[in-house]
Amino acid sequence: MRTRLVWIPLLVLTACGPASPEDAFEDMQVHRQEIQGGQTDAARTGVVGIVSLSNQGAGICSGSLIAPNLVLTAQHCVSDLNSEYVRCGQTRFIATRSASEMYVTTQTQLSQNPRDYYSVSAIHVPADSDQVCGHDIALLVLSRNIDGAEATPLVPRIDLDANRSEDYTAVGYGHTGSGRGSGVRRSLDGRSVQCAGRQCPDYTSVQVQEFLGTDGTCQGDSGGPAIDAQGRVLGALSRGASGCASSVYSGVFQWREWMRGIGADAAQQGQYDEPTWVAIGSSDPADEDRDGIPDRADNCPDADNHDQADLDGDGLGDACDDDTDGDSVGDERDNCVLDSNEDQRDLDLDNEGDLCDEDIDGDGILNDLDDCPEFAGADGRCQGNPDEPGQRPETEEPIEPGGGGFVDEVGGFADASPNAGGCATPVRTGGIGFLRLLFRR
Repeated sequence: MRTRLVWIPLLVLTACGPASPEDAFEDMQVHRQEIQGGQTDAARTGVVGIVSLSNQGAGICSGSLIAPNLVLTAQHCVSDLNSEYVRCGQTRFIATRSASEMYVTTQTQLSQNPRDYYSVSAIHVPADSDQVCGHDIALLVLSRNIDGAEATPLVPRIDLDANRSEDYTAVGYGHTGSGRGSGVRRSLDGRSVQCAGRQCPDYTSVQVQEFLGTDGTCQGDSGGPAIDAQGRVLGALSRGASGCASSVYSGVFQWREWMRGIGADAAQQGQYDEPTWVAIGSSDPADEDRDGIPDRADNCPDADNHDQADLDGDGLGDACDDDTDGDSVGDERDNCVLDSNEDQRDLDLDNEGDLCDEDIDGDGILNDLDDCPEFAGADGRCQGNPDEPGQRPETEEPIEPGGGGFVDEVGGFADASPNAGGCATPVRTGGIGFLRLLFRR
């Protein structure tokens, strides 16, 4: 299989080193060599062109901007191989090129203007193997951030592997199959994942970290993305059969931890907040509040509320609901924010509604301990209609206060001391003739 990199011989080379970027870009336009059957794509600014300048000439590759200063591509776009054709188990990477040779552009068509290009400050490749098959992936850290107004970063789908028969769109700057037309960003819809990893037959040579797609990608598309139905990157193009017949991609799912680590460093260098895919490992397209819940499913997309609490069940999370309990009284005016009390009843006028007030009558005795929780009188009785606020029914037998907290039990009802609110309550004894000490507060 061939890698999908286009090399363009330079007509102008200095005697002591590679041509200047200006000379290389000028010559490159003359020698430009598109995804086969694809259409020019000016909208996907997150798919970038990559130019490598060396004594060999100018190489064209494709890549995905996955953060303001971070580009995903294929390792063979930034490293030399020990052979032209790829044989899994035999073809190796032998040297990674200098970052100073690499340039990235967001332009739809590669231009001669050096101002359209961003230099690269660092190249990251997997350190565990030099094998091309299964390790053809790289990350480029740019010397400066690409402004969001110029290009919108794509999100790598690092939390879900490519699925068999899943449709994707191939995007890249390669030629159209005739050897001409490279250097223009084109896309081709309706591609399909044939198999992934161990699902693939041995004869395909697809490795665990890879997936096999359909035809349409050609030289120059190397490193370009397969984009799923939600606009997320499934992988970077590694290689394919002659004649643009098939496509093998390095899947981002298998490299998720490696990518997140480098992504965190890139965010620190670029001084921006880590993207969601870096911070929490989620590839959902947007999570503005970074709470792990994608905006499309978040009941408070602008407020961090990973628990998604919604007391009144109105679909608006408590963290951003100005009427948390749904009683039609705004939280700023509600005397019981977490309990629905439209009437705002407040017996002791302490600005805490009775429904949530632990001492409704304000007598200093908590409701659970107060024999008369809604009556703070001093006459020693809770009298009146039990349905009327602040009243309790008379006892079966009026009991005189006294005893200092002791109850003299001889069976039946016995005297009990009043509580602090002056209410006396009959105590039913067991009739067993012993003395019980009863504390009343």
